[in-house]
Amino acid sequence: MIAGNIFFANFLTGFGVPVAAFPVFPGVVPTAGFTPFNPGVAVFERNFKNPQTVQFSASVERELVKNLNLTVAFNYAKTVHLTRFVNRNDPRLYNGVAIFERPNGSGIGEIRSTESSGFSVFKGLSFILNKRFSNRFQFQANYLLSYDRSDDDNERDPFTFRYADPRDFRNEYGFSDRDQRHRFNAFATITMPFDINFSPIVQYRSAQPTSITNRGTFPNIIQRNTLRLENEFFTFDIRATKVFKFTEKISLEPIFEAFNIFNNRNQRSLPRPLTFNFDGTVSAGFGEPRQIQLGLRFKF
Repeated sequence: MIAGNIFFANFLTGFGVPVAAFPVFPGVVPTAGFTPFNPGVAVFERNFKNPQTVQFSASVERELVKNLNLTVAFNYAKTVHLTRFVNRNDPRLYNGVAIFERPNGSGIGEIRSTESSGFSVFKGLSFILNKRFSNRFQFQANYLLSYDRSDDDNERDPFTFRYADPRDFRNEYGFSDRDQRHRFNAFATITMPFDINFSPIVQYRSAQPTSITNRGTFPNIIQRNTLRLENEFFTFDIRATKVFKFTEKISLEPIFEAFNIFNNRNQRSLPRPLTFNFDGTVSAGFGEPRQIQLGLRFKF
């Protein structure tokens, strides 16, 4: 057992509690007016195993024309023994009866079992087009088509159970919370007339999955993550600079930058408290709005 609430008395946690309220060993805390409850415990399954991943990748690179290369790469990864949290005192496992609970509160309520029965499979196909600097410009563009599936994404959240029914985990297998079908990035550096360096950057990511609120009841359970969030991401940024050299060691460089030129919403996640957030999101709400900034860099 790794954790568990065996007894908790609210009247012992307030300020100004008289010393007489605390019993002297071997006395016990008085239970007058105390509502009996069945405390929860947390355990590890007997045969718990650490996660294991088998992965491989293959790629081929080809020069299409002078200074322009195309790379195609395939990546595969399968992980087994992912952590899953299951309430093993769920009444649905025992014909509607929580068999370890007792009416007088002397039993056990939730049995949060840490198990290693989850698994995931990732497949990704990447295309990378790269032009080396020549004729006053260079660029790179890459596109990833991927499928990320799993039957549990809750290995970092010990406070909740995200499965629809503990009797059947088969419909938990679907697109993982991390799945993004398309990812595209492109950037370039162009030397324009009057030696102005211009750099555009494009980033795009498709939306991540989410499940419907009511997934049905056993045995008619709807598969997990059949819908998509509204967190599609797209941004187009630019940067322009020019260096004015006064001597070999002294120069002045004006800088112009613009971010999210089309002012896309780019919702990161649903606005909510992030104190106990385990989906990898470190901020909530919308992305950065359109921004423009000017700068000067003086070198000497």
